[in-house]
Amino acid sequence: MPETNGSPLTADAETEFAELLRDLWRAVTRAVRSKEHLPTLPKNQADALREIVTSDGMTPTQLSTALGLSRPTISELVQKLEDDQFIVRRASRIDRRSTVLMPTDRARHVHLAFRTSRVTVVSEAMRGLSPRDSRRLLANVPALSQLLSELEKIADRADMEAKRRMA
Repeated sequence: MPETNGSPLTADAETEFAELLRDLWRAVTRAVRSKEHLPTLPKNQADALREIVTSDGMTPTQLSTALGLSRPTISELVQKLEDDQFIVRRASRIDRRSTVLMPTDRARHVHLAFRTSRVTVVSEAMRGLSPRDSRRLLANVPALSQLLSELEKIADRADMEAKRRMA
């Protein structure tokens, strides 16, 4: 049985925790969408929209790199986001041959509403917990932040390894 910091971890506990994280994200997303009447977007589209909005526009190549997706997949995503009026294509000011994907006002609204409402729904849910459970959850935020850091390191190492294999 693996041990970390003297605490035994079981495969069942690790599986339960991983599934709980997935289910928490799904529940937050569903609550926000319902509360704000936001559209349901597949994960790839939501990720692409977030990248485009937060960068205030990017090329399809930049989007492909940011998301780690193939060009054909990006082309499909871009077409769907454009059809749904989340983005518009504009000629680059730097190189008129290049296209820049720009967020629409609708995209900015959806992105901002999701970000702000996410905090609201989590706060509302926390108020439904006992004071003891709320304190216990908040006391574990530093450990969860460290877990996030470790997960990002794993992803970064895997990305670097994939790039080495392709070179």
